[in-house]
Amino acid sequence: MGRRRDERSDGVGCRCSFSPFSTPTSRTNGNPLSRKFVIDNFLPVCFLAAIVLALAWPYPGQQLMRVKILGNIVVFQELAMILVFFIAGFTLKAGDALAALRRGRGVAWGFLAILGVTPLLGFALRAVPLVPEEFSTAMAIMAAVPTTLGIGVALVVSADGDDAVAVLLTVGTNLLGCVIIPPWLKAYGAAALRWGAPMALPGLADGGRVEVLSLFLRLLVTTLAPTVAGCTVRSLWPAARRFATRWKRQLSMAATLLLATIIWQSLSTARPALLRQPFASLVYVVLLSIAQHLVNYAINVFACLVLKLSPPEATAVAVMGSQKSAPVAVAVAASVAASGEQFGLMVVPMIINQLVQVFSSSAVAGTFRGRNGAWKAAEKERREAGKEGGRKGAEEEEVDRSRAEAPSTIGRAAV
Repeated sequence: MGRRRDERSDGVGCRCSFSPFSTPTSRTNGNPLSRKFVIDNFLPVCFLAAIVLALAWPYPGQQLMRVKILGNIVVFQELAMILVFFIAGFTLKAGDALAALRRGRGVAWGFLAILGVTPLLGFALRAVPLVPEEFSTAMAIMAAVPTTLGIGVALVVSADGDDAVAVLLTVGTNLLGCVIIPPWLKAYGAAALRWGAPMALPGLADGGRVEVLSLFLRLLVTTLAPTVAGCTVRSLWPAARRFATRWKRQLSMAATLLLATIIWQSLSTARPALLRQPFASLVYVVLLSIAQHLVNYAINVFACLVLKLSPPEATAVAVMGSQKSAPVAVAVAASVAASGEQFGLMVVPMIINQLVQVFSSSAVAGTFRGRNGAWKAAEKERREAGKEGGRKGAEEEEVDRSRAEAPSTIGRAAV
């Protein structure tokens, strides 16, 4: 009862209460305060460190960005991206996702919200005249991508919500993402052209015509295939499953570091262009990210009220439906950007958006914890009362049956 419950982590970032250098069973009560702070805020710390390093010493990142194969494929970035999604699949429990299929209404709305409703904001975000234009495009891409690969699951768990629904929405929407994203980007590009501001990206320009098949194949290689491979290795190899369970948090931190290296390389290349941008543009990106997250959240909360979902299920749907995956967005940006500089500029709003999601969702999730705990306690009491009533009913039925049999027994004895 007095033991502190560990917080769960996710495929790309974590809020953890353990040391990455110790065994999973070790406690952190004796760790220095600074180490605990870094571990508890590992994702934002890594992202901020990548930004600082890129701005202060861009040369190493610029050199790594120059190592390419097949024309424009950056070797180290692609390898890091593939490993990020492999770890995401490796640390997910497919069984938890299957268990949530019984929640029909909530799951159906979650898929629709993530893949079909919240991407509509991309049209409005792309129409905002940010400087540089890559910021607007990046915000639109963030609207089109599926939910986070695990940050949302960790938030749902911390809020005592329905983690099975959260896992199902994570796995399902990210598997479908590589099919859904290209049509949305094509629609954004066509709309931007009609508005007189075509997207300045090779995959989204030229009349808004997106190379859907090319983008799909790129996402298939960098996101879907590694995720499926990670899930398959975990499912088929018991030793791998035990390893993933035992070292899940450390694997999550490794994935976060890999994602931070992608951000570092991208920003190192984009540093000269980034320093030329007005500070007001970054402020606008922060405000737009907050607005996007709040609108997504409000839409999903309203839908949960209409559908009359239970508090834990509503928590999972609202949190997952309001989240967007920065790693997937980075993968999309890498597929459509014309240069390393352009890619680096697009990564900036994605980082800001992800940080806004982490901090704002953490505050929101805290408001659900008490309500969900009270609901679960009431449900437990109701089930126990039902079982007790069932036992009493069975006992009374047995007594009645015994009384009914007693006269016939006496009669047979008299005969």
